Amino acid sequence: MSPQSVTNATVKMPSKLATTSIAQPLTSYSVEKPIEAITLNDENLKVLWDEALSTLGNDTFVQAANDCQLTLVDQNNFKITTHNIFFERDYNGEKTAILTYIRKKSGHVHLNSTVNVLMEKAKKQAYTPTEKFEAMLQKNASLGAFRLVFTDIDF
Repeated sequence: MSPQSVTNATVKMPSKLATTSIAQPLTSYSVEKPIEAITLNDENLKVLWDEALSTLGNDTFVQAANDCQLTLVDQNNFKITTHNIFFERDYNGEKTAILTYIRKKSGHVHLNSTVNVLMEKAKKQAYTPTEKFEAMLQKNASLGAFRLVFTDIDF
């Protein structure tokens, strides 16, 4: 190699150099103490449920949620029973916040919930003459014998 070629050599340096050195101390982060898992029962669950609802800003949902009945199925599942047909839709929007709060406070990280909506059966109405006669026949069975004796009467 000639001395002239060495003087014309260029060295490429990285555009960004490391800004920290080995001598700098590492940043330490505080780690939360693990929470001891409490034994859940229906009363503890209801208290945690009410606390979780108080953190929400949705007053309409909170009012509907207060009318629900909570039942602990096992230590990782609970059932919410309600008569409100719209509660399940609204609960799905708030479910993450509620379950996160209860899981954090109780120590049960696998806690989950299901919603059961109880529907009341509507009383069946009799509209046609045949349906009306059958309804009367259920109340008084002797009406069938009465109809057999008097065949010309239309009910």
